Formats: sequence, structure tokens, C-alpha cells
Amino acid sequence: MRYDLRETKLFGGLSYTWAKCDDNTSGILTGIFATSPFNAEIDRGPCDNDIRHTLVARASYDLPLGFELSSIITYRSAPPFSATSAPLPLFTRFEPRNQRRGDNFSSWDLRFGRNTRIGERVSARFFFEFFNLLNHRNFTGFVGNVLSSRFGQPQSAEPPRQIQIDFRLDF
Repeated sequence: MRYDLRETKLFGGLSYTWAKCDDNTSGILTGIFATSPFNAEIDRGPCDNDIRHTLVARASYDLPLGFELSSIITYRSAPPFSATSAPLPLFTRFEPRNQRRGDNFSSWDLRFGRNTRIGERVSARFFFEFFNLLNHRNFTGFVGNVLSSRFGQPQSAEPPRQIQIDFRLDF
């Protein structure tokens, strides 16, 4: 589902995606072997990249004197991960594959800049970009081994707030 807004100095949009993905092979593709070579359905469950909800809001506004302000807000629901334990009896699973979920992802990115014409065919752009402006911690890679003292805790995180200064020359 998508909605776009276009005005003279304003552009905006909102999009939402609901998705569902089930399979019995994505764990095999990432290096984890099948539970049973005789029954592939034992491994049926959500795909490794099963992101159920994605919401993106974006806007851009032309300010006076050639300045521009644009923003993107992104939200994604958590991807799945599996609880594992070793050793298990042959051809068994601790619980169904990818039945646990980590943390959701959210980020607000902002860009502020100015476009300047230098002659008929040349223009210069100078802008500031802020990624993850609110510095929200977006954890990834959750520990799935039930024997670990860190079970269910994140192993890593997406980058924190980043600020970038850019200059671009178009001709």
C-alpha cells in the first residue's frame, strides 16, 4: 500500500508492506544443515528474512533561497531466529525453526542542503545528512543457543547516529 503527495514545494509519501515467508531451506543456505534428510518438513518455518511489517514515511520540502529539507522514517518488524541446543538426538529439533523474534528496527534520517547554479550547465550541492537521528539502538543477530548465558540477547547492533557532510558538483 502506498500514498504519494505532490505539491509545488512539498513531496511526501507513505508506504506499508505486510509480508509473510515460510520455507524449509533458508537455514540450509546460511550454513545450518537440515535436521533430517528424510523429512524436509521438520525444518518448515518462517524464512530467515521474514519481515512481517515495513512502514516508510518520506518527505521533501523546498525552502527559500534554494535550501531543501528531506526526511525518511523507517520501521520494520523483527526478523526471526531459532533456538538451538546441542547435542540433540538425531533428526529432532529443540523447537520449530525460526519461532523467536529479535527486536524491531526504526530509524529517522534527515537531510538539509542547498543547490546552487554555477552557470548554465553546472550546479553545486552542499548538504548535511543525519542517519538514525534519534540514535535508536537497533539490535541484530540474537543468540539462539539455549545453553548460552546470553540466550535471546543481541550479538550486534546497527550503526548509531551518523552525520555526514557532502559536496556534489553536477555538470
